[in-house]
Amino acid sequence: HGSAQVGPARVRDRSLRCGELLCPAHRPSEPGEAKRLREAGVKVSAAGRIAGLAVSRAFGDRSHKLDLLPPGGLICVPDVVLRTLTTSDAFLVLACDGLWDFISAHDACSIVSECVAREGAQGAPYDSGVLEHAGKALVEAALDCGGTDNVSVIVVNVEGVPLT
Repeated sequence: HGSAQVGPARVRDRSLRCGELLCPAHRPSEPGEAKRLREAGVKVSAAGRIAGLAVSRAFGDRSHKLDLLPPGGLICVPDVVLRTLTTSDAFLVLACDGLWDFISAHDACSIVSECVAREGAQGAPYDSGVLEHAGKALVEAALDCGGTDNVSVIVVNVEGVPLT
């Protein structure tokens, strides 16, 4: 099983390693990204931004890719990390920086776990309705903490996924 990240979208899992970061942040200020950007001829501002963006990789932002930055500046090439699921893994939280800038991985795991404990049905605690409510609770938590950016969240059930 694997995970990937492009730009602000990160994957986190809930397990005994609750809140483990599966992929690094793609920020222009991160050493590896800063080096890649310098080599592409992109200037990183003192605020750690490129052409106004706080990310150095993204699926969208087409105008930045085509018009505002040189080729190789803002890319959509993901980091891919392979990680074996364990029996203690229950869910993944896939979210953009609009969540992770305000909610820690540990707090995100707690919020989802609380929703599951409160709403989960016997025998199917991670059904789609419960996970949808958990995703909405994460969005609300980020907004309550002052988030104003795009706050996109998906909570994915991995409990019972066959281990290979």
